[in-house]
Amino acid sequence: MTADSLPPGCLPTAHFAELAAWSARDAQERRLVMALCVARVAGLDLFDLSAPTEWARWQQAVARALQDRLPEAAALSVIGSGDFAVLFPGTTLEALEAHLAALTVPQLSLELPGAAMPMSLAVGFGIAFGGDVLVSPPDQPWRIAMQRLPG
Repeated sequence: MTADSLPPGCLPTAHFAELAAWSARDAQERRLVMALCVARVAGLDLFDLSAPTEWARWQQAVARALQDRLPEAAALSVIGSGDFAVLFPGTTLEALEAHLAALTVPQLSLELPGAAMPMSLAVGFGIAFGGDVLVSPPDQPWRIAMQRLPG
């Protein structure tokens, strides 16, 4: 996926990986919490997304719905067809719990121009903390979080 084809507000994976590694080291030095979540959106297989423009439309809608729930300091990246990585840089446990609560609402409601009705999609989450990110492959800091996805 090229930077031009990313949904608005999503970082390219290479930039996201660099930011995650830097954030993990920074949080460790400052004794703060850093978390990386992988959000896996289920239910997209119910739609005909074979046309690239239709897939991009849905991906943008999901990215917007996730971004609406994120704090300003968080970063978002598309890492797979229905997978998004979310980075919460140096924060406190209390603030992180609040951010995760906002994301873990079990469904995302999407409204697309021209769609007959709003759609709801299930979202599953896996979480990795700063120490996990530091031992992950540098180009895939979300790997541990993906292993922790439910189901």
